[in-house]
Amino acid sequence: MNSSHRTLLLTICCIAVATVTSGPLVHAVDLTPTESEQLEPSGLASVDDEAGTLVASNISIPDTGYHLEKGVAGSGIYKVSFPPARLHIESVTNTVMLTFAIEIPELGYMTQGVSAVDADSPRNFTLGTPEGQIEASKLTNQSYPATATLSVRSNGETRTLATRNVTIVVEGGSQ
Repeated sequence: MNSSHRTLLLTICCIAVATVTSGPLVHAVDLTPTESEQLEPSGLASVDDEAGTLVASNISIPDTGYHLEKGVAGSGIYKVSFPPARLHIESVTNTVMLTFAIEIPELGYMTQGVSAVDADSPRNFTLGTPEGQIEASKLTNQSYPATATLSVRSNGETRTLATRNVTIVVEGGSQ
């Protein structure tokens, strides 16, 4: 057997061994990359699909500054006051939708700010939530747990960039 035949036979054997060990016959060996190997470098979040792409860094959802502020005396409402989320857009192609949502499950309340982001958008991006209000009669505590989530939507798919558990403080006491 000459060296070219040995090389061919060795190549075929290597392929066969790799196929058998990573296939259904041997479950303990997985040669596919793990999820952690497929993640972006630390500090970056990425969305990439047919409709648009977004790579962002320095994603920040504040952990304080979430308030329900007493409205006009006698109005029976509290105004929501939430700080915005911030991020640095490294790159974007086409158009993606950024959403910053705050949910207070105990009160059945959710609000979200939405913004289209494309190549002309500012690189340092701030996204808040719209003004809102909650009836004072729903408030029985001085604070409420909530979840703040920054996500991106493109091509019908939503991916979370960051989530933070926060506390909503009722200012001025409940009515």
